[in-house]
Amino acid sequence: MSKFQPLLSDDSQRTESYQIANLFYVALFGGSVALTILGIQNCRMLKIAKPAKLLLLIGSLLLIVIKPVIAYLIVERTLPGSSLAFCTYKLLDLVLFLAYYHVLKIPYRLHLVYIAEYRLLSYRGLGVAICLIGLAVDVPVLLAMYS
Repeated sequence: MSKFQPLLSDDSQRTESYQIANLFYVALFGGSVALTILGIQNCRMLKIAKPAKLLLLIGSLLLIVIKPVIAYLIVERTLPGSSLAFCTYKLLDLVLFLAYYHVLKIPYRLHLVYIAEYRLLSYRGLGVAICLIGLAVDVPVLLAMYS
């Protein structure tokens, strides 16, 4: 038997990932719905532990429900033409991105060390399609708030 044995065997599970820094653009343009879909998919591809994945999912769903309420309260308390509600609406999406980035950062770096490959969000138009789904959810909510 040799002194050195390989760390990765044929049984080891291969991970995949998107570039997690690009999730920022998904959060900014697609909103929390798109970020939740792609973030949870990235958690699945990086084989993140179930408790962390479940915590992210619950936090995302809570934010999706609470975000319009917070923005509506801001619109009611300030001038109707104020952009403060929209800024708050997007700021909450970016806070959600920071949560996903924090959870995915170390597994993503390990993935890059061992595998050194990542998928592009433009793979088969996936990122664009999911961002359009997120916009389809966010735009009616924002229009309802400002009308």
